Amino acid sequence: MTGNAPVPECTDAPTKSGRGAIAVGSGIFISKLFGFIRERVFAHYFGSSGIADAWWAALRMPNVVRNLLGEGTLSASLIPVYTSFLQEGRDRDA
Repeated sequence: MTGNAPVPECTDAPTKSGRGAIAVGSGIFISKLFGFIRERVFAHYFGSSGIADAWWAALRMPNVVRNLLGEGTLSASLIPVYTSFLQEGRDRDA
């Protein structure tokens, strides 16, 4: 037992994680680039007007609803109150 056993090389994991990081970073970059192009085109055609403001407000509303209902904001605040009512025997309030 002199400790001269060969050490296996692990070259697979860093390569896979590096490729994954590059893929994610590239996707984010492309998404930001398309967003910039979208903003430039929108500003060119609509500028700063009431129509542009109404358009952006209409686009934001589904995102607000999704954030409240779909991503757990409402349920995260509702469930603790609901369970405390049930534990206190206040079924009618729950």
